Amino acid sequence: IEALKDQLPGSTYQRMEDLVKALLSDGKRAGGVVARLRKLFVYGEDNYTVFNLSDLVQDIAHILQNELMEHNITLNTDIVPDCEMFGDNGQIQMVVLNALNNAIYAIKEQASPKTISLKLSQTNQQICIECQDNGPGFPSDFIKKGPGIFQTSKKEGMGVGLWLSKTIVENHHGILEIQNRENGGARLLIRLPQASVMQN
Repeated sequence: IEALKDQLPGSTYQRMEDLVKALLSDGKRAGGVVARLRKLFVYGEDNYTVFNLSDLVQDIAHILQNELMEHNITLNTDIVPDCEMFGDNGQIQMVVLNALNNAIYAIKEQASPKTISLKLSQTNQQICIECQDNGPGFPSDFIKKGPGIFQTSKKEGMGVGLWLSKTIVENHHGILEIQNRENGGARLLIRLPQASVMQN
């Protein structure tokens, strides 16, 4: 494209340069998705270990603090301590991060108050991660179809995030549910077996 710089009007060259940059950026994003998918389907449970899910969720909430403050979003957390699970630490991190990023995207442009709640609870058999926001909620047809590959409710979304999260959760013998709250907003529920259940 550099060779065309002297042959095109400045505004035309700038638009072409922006387009090329956008295409390269999308290609890089797609490459990252492919790499994660390959790891997801090739290694499977051979890569699973016991890890502290409570610490992982707390760390993700801490990582996103600057973005939350930038958009004046309040994040309320209720995280049970010392919750252990058996699985792939990196993949579960991706799932929780995607849930929070989706919630941030849904409410960042709306008027305050903007709130997200993130809850981690457990019973003897099950772990539950619940992420809620006070945004517009999921489109009704999106809820009916469920998260599918290349299905998205975002204008610039690739339609991979929720599908990938659902695939990861199911590979960990769990369930991912998307719902709308009665008083408005979206709810994402992730139910996973306890570490002792998975190991047995």
